[in-house]
Order: sequence, then structure tokens, then C-alpha cells
Amino acid sequence: MPESDIQKLLSSFASIQLNEMERVILMNRVEIKYLFPVSKLPVLLDELSEYYRILDIDTIRTFPY
Repeated sequence: MPESDIQKLLSSFASIQLNEMERVILMNRVEIKYLFPVSKLPVLLDELSEYYRILDIDTIRTFPY
């Protein structure tokens, strides 16, 4: 899936800025990793956009790390 398509999918998420991150409680965070076909990504992101925000640093929402 081209990065431009991923950018379009991520645009439906509300953003959070770095200066807001200190108000977000991360200590109770649980990290779980799943493998799935990239073809399922649009449906998954659509479902998650109501519940999650995306870190936005100078209008950038995807990072190489």
C-alpha cells in the first residue's frame, strides 16, 4: 500500500500534539502486536479512528521509527 494511501487513511483521526501528551496517561498502556494482511488496513483504521488520536508533529503523522 503506497504511503499516500496510508496518509489519507490517517487523516480521519483526530490529532494530538506533543505538548498535550503529558496529559495523556500512558502508564497503564498495554502494547499488543498483531499481524494482518495490509489489505485489511483501511477497514481496521476506519474502525479505530473513533477511539484513538494520532501524534501530529509539524503536520507529520508518520515517522520512520
